[in-house]
Amino acid sequence: MGYIARIPGSVHELEENLTKIFENKAHVKGVRANESTSHLEVELDWSAHNFGGDAGKDFYLPIKRGKLREAKELVDKMFTATHAPSQTQAQQLYDMIDPQAK
Repeated sequence: MGYIARIPGSVHELEENLTKIFENKAHVKGVRANESTSHLEVELDWSAHNFGGDAGKDFYLPIKRGKLREAKELVDKMFTATHAPSQTQAQQLYDMIDPQAK
C-alpha cells in the first residue's frame, strides 16, 4: 500500500492527530525516516487498513532538509512515553514539517 501525505494545517491539528495515534499506537507497525524523500513514514497494521478511508492508510509527513533525523528521534520519544505527546513536542515537530514538499 502506498503512503499518502498527511500535512496538518496547524499545530493544534497536529497535536490532536498525535494524541489519536498515541491512543491507538498498537496499530502502528512502525515509523521510519526515508532519507531519499525526506519523509517520516508511518506504517499502520492490517486492522487499521480495514478501518477504511484515509484514516486507515499509511501516511507520511514531509520534513525540512536537515531535520529528518531530529524529527525521527522526537517521534520515537513521543511514542515510547507513557503519556500523549505534549503541545511543546507537537510544536517542535510542526516546525520541522515542510508544507511545500510532497
